[in-house]
Amino acid sequence: MRVFGEVSRDRFHKRIADYLRRRAPVALSIYSDGQLLERIAVACRRAEEYGFEQESSYAAFVELTFAVSPGFDDHPAIQTILKEAHVPPDVRMRFLGEDITRAEWEEAQARGGSEFAAPSQARPQGDG
Repeated sequence: MRVFGEVSRDRFHKRIADYLRRRAPVALSIYSDGQLLERIAVACRRAEEYGFEQESSYAAFVELTFAVSPGFDDHPAIQTILKEAHVPPDVRMRFLGEDITRAEWEEAQARGGSEFAAPSQARPQGDG
């Protein structure tokens, strides 16, 4: 991640892993610690494409890769928000929960599936 040094980045990934394991211990038990950290690293690299600067934006993005689908951000409506040039990158993450409809979250989830929860629990709020 651009905004962190290597040591900070590794610590941050570990904090996200700890949080996710607490949030969904059974669902994530299929991953070894190394596998989970690699998934988190991949998601963070993907998140970098959107210019985030705050840890909270990276963490929310990573959580959505588990809760919705690994490629949730490929959905056209989500892409529109994440690439909105007139909105600061870290603000865009908040808009996802407000502007993406329930149907759009379901479409994004159908592209890859949640590893986290039942569909009704996997999406952030916002049924537009």
